[in-house]
Amino acid sequence: MSKGDEAPLLTRRDLLAGLATTPALVAFVVAARTHAAYRKDSRHGIFGDLLERLPLPGGAGESGAAPAGPVLNVGLIGVGYRGKQLLVAAGFAQPGQLAAGESLGTDGEAPLGIRIAGVCDIYQPNLDWGVVASGGTAVPYRKARDLIASPGIDAVILAVPDHWHVPLAVEAARAGKHVYVEKCFSHDVDGALAAAEAVKAAGVVLQLGHQGRQNSLYALAARLAGDGLLGGIRLAQAFTNHNGPVLAWNGAIPKEAGPRNVDWEAFEGNGATHPFDLDRFFHWRKYWAYGTGLSGDAFTHEWDALDLVLGGLGIPGTAIASGGIYGWRDGRETPDTYQVVYEYPERGLALTYNATQANGWRRDKILFGADATMTLEGGVRVYADRDSTRYAEFLKTGRIDPDRPIAAYLPGDGRWLDAGTSATQHWAVSRGLLYSTTPTGRRVNTATLHLRDWLDAIRSRRQPACPIDLAVVEAVTAHMGTLSMRWGCRVRWDAAARKVVPDRDTGGTA
Repeated sequence: MSKGDEAPLLTRRDLLAGLATTPALVAFVVAARTHAAYRKDSRHGIFGDLLERLPLPGGAGESGAAPAGPVLNVGLIGVGYRGKQLLVAAGFAQPGQLAAGESLGTDGEAPLGIRIAGVCDIYQPNLDWGVVASGGTAVPYRKARDLIASPGIDAVILAVPDHWHVPLAVEAARAGKHVYVEKCFSHDVDGALAAAEAVKAAGVVLQLGHQGRQNSLYALAARLAGDGLLGGIRLAQAFTNHNGPVLAWNGAIPKEAGPRNVDWEAFEGNGATHPFDLDRFFHWRKYWAYGTGLSGDAFTHEWDALDLVLGGLGIPGTAIASGGIYGWRDGRETPDTYQVVYEYPERGLALTYNATQANGWRRDKILFGADATMTLEGGVRVYADRDSTRYAEFLKTGRIDPDRPIAAYLPGDGRWLDAGTSATQHWAVSRGLLYSTTPTGRRVNTATLHLRDWLDAIRSRRQPACPIDLAVVEAVTAHMGTLSMRWGCRVRWDAAARKVVPDRDTGGTA
């Protein structure tokens, strides 16, 4: 083809039209070709046969088939913000309980094959909400140990503050109950190791609540990265940016809350010493006694996605972090601004992470390869590197423009986010956490898929998507960053001693 015969550039209108009619397909884009011509080029030159081997994106467990096996009796411990979300994701809620525009989480999926047999919360209004949401089948419990001990409970969902994850997971495992527990898996390193021993000894199935494991976007990114599209990856970057009181862990405290309907002693645990404090109860993430800071609460989401895309990171060799309270001087203890660098010497990889709770700019995950860069903000986009050797000929001839993606996948129904889309929707979609796109283009709540994966693992006695060993790796990684920040030095993982220690090359004391 002569220069004068070259096809026009693919316009934004062309791309929108294509996405609107093929919502679940991967849209491959090149700057100097039409879409059809580029697909032909990519098959026979740029990507070899990669396109022919790529499956349509789709989350695990979204076939819609009815679950095999008996109905499982599940108990929910913690019916706060996340507990309510999980009940909705499992298909439970009653008229009047759903927020405007919210729907039951199964979104057309076959029922998960569970019965909510018990709910427990130490704040009475939450407990009442859970009983109603269950359809009246749940027995209300004020003490978690009583729910766990019930012979009518097969499995428990733990949506409680971080400092209760390990104690309740261990107690449930020893009682023979399967466990779904939210991140961060543990409040400290020793707790993660102890919980792993208990879970394995009991032979129960534990699923860590990283629903991104069921996200089609990350599955596709993993396939592209695994097929060498990026070349050698030496740096990964992730960000978590929040703004506003709710996402800075300062949501409104219910006016009716007080000592008469809050079990403060049960919240603090054995040896509780702090006086009754509604701020600590509802905003527990701000305090080290209960939460794990930005590292355990926010970074773990981004880490899990990168771990999935990169095929398993393992525990890093070292970590060095810093942070401070710069925007929310409200008596909190955990920083509102945080940054960390993890080194993986055996992989030749560094992972950097930055977070702030005083700015809401986009939160992206970026993989930097020798031949291309991949971004994961609201989709998968791959840009050829200007100095790539793999794409050198295409760059030289202008068939690839390094400022435009050579491969792009936008999930959902093909519509671009615009000025009319709410900030919450922008945030949710950019995180890639709430929905997975099926091969038919239908969106399914990833929490529904993750719960289903756990329940299917229980019935088939297989490992779930985010099992106990991965939960330990996640926890150790997160705690390494927190300990580095709090100790004021670089830290390393001592595999022989199974603990985090100050790095001898940088000094510092624990």
